[in-house]
Amino acid sequence: MPKKEGMIKALIKPKDFDLRNGFGGSLLGKSEKETIACNIVVIGCKAGDWTPFTWEEYQLNCNHSVTNSEQSYLDGFVANGLMKKQNDEYSITDEFIVLLWKFVR
Repeated sequence: MPKKEGMIKALIKPKDFDLRNGFGGSLLGKSEKETIACNIVVIGCKAGDWTPFTWEEYQLNCNHSVTNSEQSYLDGFVANGLMKKQNDEYSITDEFIVLLWKFVR
């Protein structure tokens, strides 16, 4: 049976991630990407679920000074299948969760 997109997202919620130490050592390979991925999970925690967000909402929900390069990293996540972008809203895919699996409690 083929995997239906969104099955993992339905089972693993933002609150299931351990954010105490960030995502250092992840398969993302760069600290900037790990920080952005952590920010995405924090946005989901604040919303109570995986919810689409705009670039502006991303900026408002971060606890640090956001740079424009972060938007290019988000777009890179889209290009690599970790996220989707529709009508200026970013949303994670199951692949995002799979890549960060070791940080799920």
